[in-house]
Formats: sequence, C-alpha cells, structure tokens
Amino acid sequence: MAPARAAITASGLGRIAEDADIDTLAPTLIGAGHLLFADRKATPPEADAVRKMVTTVMAGVISRS
Repeated sequence: MAPARAAITASGLGRIAEDADIDTLAPTLIGAGHLLFADRKATPPEADAVRKMVTTVMAGVISRS
C-alpha cells in the first residue's frame, strides 16, 4: 500500500496511520464510492459528495504528525 500512503501524503492530507486496517479501508472506500455512482438513472454525484465520503472514511486513519 505504499502508493496509497504516498498519494495521501502528496495531497497534503497527512499519512495513513501505521496501525490502519488497510484490508478493511480499501473495500470500504471502493464500496462507498460504488454506491455513490451505482444509480444509473440519476446524474453522477457531485465532486463534493465524493470528497465528503472519502474524507469521512479516511478521518479515523489519517495521522498528521
């Protein structure tokens, strides 16, 4: 998961905590993202909705130190 950790760090959000459960985190992000985009009858979600979902899921695993 080094690329994911590097991407988070590069975006200025901090680092994924060493003790983060990556095996749970990844499918949680994928599943939540899928649910946002799965409704084919509506327009795609706004960027703010996607950002809010990612921020919420990641909130507990980001280390800013």
